[in-house]
Amino acid sequence: MVLMRATMRFAVLVAVASAVITASETVAGRQSTGIAVKAAIAPDGYDVQICPHCSNVNGPRIAAPSSGVATAQDEEGGFPVAAPPPEPLGAWEPIEDPEPPRESPRDAQLNALVRARSFTDAQKGDVAALWDLLDDAVEGKDTVNDLALSWVGHDVLREGDVVFAPFTVTLDPARTGGSDVWISWRVVPKPAASGARIELKDLQPVFEDVSVVSPSQAPGGRIIRSFAAAPGEYDLFIVARDVTPTRRGAPSPKASVVKQAVSVPDLGTGLTTSSVIVPATITRLSAPLSPRERIERPYAIGVSEVVPATTTTFDEDGNLSLFFLIYNPASGADGKPALTVDYTFHIRQPGGEQVFNKTVPQILNATTLPAEFDPAQHQLQASQVVPLTSFPPGDYRLQITITDAVATTSIARDVLFTVTGG
Repeated sequence: MVLMRATMRFAVLVAVASAVITASETVAGRQSTGIAVKAAIAPDGYDVQICPHCSNVNGPRIAAPSSGVATAQDEEGGFPVAAPPPEPLGAWEPIEDPEPPRESPRDAQLNALVRARSFTDAQKGDVAALWDLLDDAVEGKDTVNDLALSWVGHDVLREGDVVFAPFTVTLDPARTGGSDVWISWRVVPKPAASGARIELKDLQPVFEDVSVVSPSQAPGGRIIRSFAAAPGEYDLFIVARDVTPTRRGAPSPKASVVKQAVSVPDLGTGLTTSSVIVPATITRLSAPLSPRERIERPYAIGVSEVVPATTTTFDEDGNLSLFFLIYNPASGADGKPALTVDYTFHIRQPGGEQVFNKTVPQILNATTLPAEFDPAQHQLQASQVVPLTSFPPGDYRLQITITDAVATTSIARDVLFTVTGG
């Protein structure tokens, strides 16, 4: 649609309270029928007022006499008619409809998230507040920690070609009042150490997500989430914030922000492993989780779900459990790997370490693996459960050595733990 504009400057003030205008009007000599008009010259043009108390069936003509007062006259006589208006109608100029305001990339992302998650307007406002806090943190501005949010650690796992990094944070449940909290996290490449002020536009996130956490999903204030990223060095920014209360007079939402440097290794080439996880439990699922569910339950691997232990300090009558995945083993002529996994325990003492004991090596080859095992399609899992009844109280280092007989190479991983008296 094109709007047409005339260069003649008229400001029309309609002063009709109840009259109904049913006829067309014409200014400066054009035909008009209906209600009479009166006009006065204004500094920036003509001020035309329709008079509901006058009758002029033939229509008025507007003039601008030298006295500065315009008069209205019908075609049969009456008041004298002065000179025509000082400014004739100008040429018509087409004006394109103004374009609707475009969404900023941030607003577009927020609106897409709202639609995908079916968030309410109140939830949208909460997410916008979370992102403002993340923006400030990324730019190096002062942050808050009203919920006592703290970093615990992260692991790395591979699913196909994607590296997942589950991470754990804790907050003080007493400060949330037993209510739901928002958590949002953003992963950005670690900037070069230049000392220059960081701009948001220079740090495009490689991963960003948001979710609501209920108290039942965060026992003891412990929250587990994850991100996916290519190998590299990153800064992970995490913000937790109270859900905005709906009741009038409620206190303002509290929030916390933490920043943590994380390293994502290359798990796609050469003999390597996931993080060695010390699980509290391992349960079997009826079916693999969806990608969305994996973000919030990242220790679900295939149809097994690992629940990491909250501590690596154990009673001497307990067990030390271990779980990890082995990636990229070489295959022999039979299409199967040939791996040996050794577990050697060292007791740590003030004068140094001493070998305490070792378990029977774990063999992963064509003899011990299922006949249908295919390294290109299946995950190679290793696990161990070690009773600690023979371990005297103290600090220990477990060295796990994986030897690939086909590739004639080996790698090692360490796990630190403590045994206490009963």
